[in-house]
Amino acid sequence: MPDLEPLQITMPADRAVMHLKSWSGAPTQLSLTTSSLDGEPRLLNLGPGEWLAVSEILPTPKFKDTLDRHLKDDSIAVTDISNGLKVLRVEGLQTRDLLARACCLDLHPEYFPVGRCARTRLAQLSVLVHCFDSKPRFDLYVGRSYLGYLRSWLTDAAVGLTDLPTAQVL
Repeated sequence: MPDLEPLQITMPADRAVMHLKSWSGAPTQLSLTTSSLDGEPRLLNLGPGEWLAVSEILPTPKFKDTLDRHLKDDSIAVTDISNGLKVLRVEGLQTRDLLARACCLDLHPEYFPVGRCARTRLAQLSVLVHCFDSKPRFDLYVGRSYLGYLRSWLTDAAVGLTDLPTAQVL
């Protein structure tokens, strides 16, 4: 039997999360470029005229001020939701199988490639699922008060998924 990398469910360090909203329709191109912010932020498209901007480097106040400056000409509202959303990272070879137990998204790499994100119900919660690495690694954005429940649910669901006794929860 080949060695399987265990599933890992971790809580990355807090990050700055901003909700971006345009009511005038999506601009043809956001004036915000990753080169203007040292490779940051990650922009997650939530729908027409709506994004999450995520920074793991910049502190929240500086990130918000920078976004406000860069986006004011695009008429995009920036709202800090860093304290309301938390992140769970799930990684390992069986990650897609684990998440498929909890949601109806087709997580096959052909249909949910690196860089894709989607809002869905996962373990009966509203969650933003973001695939950011082919390892595979997923970040799950969930309301702060539901973090413990989702972490526990994923840990329980991982039991029996592989021959490993349990997922590593860090």
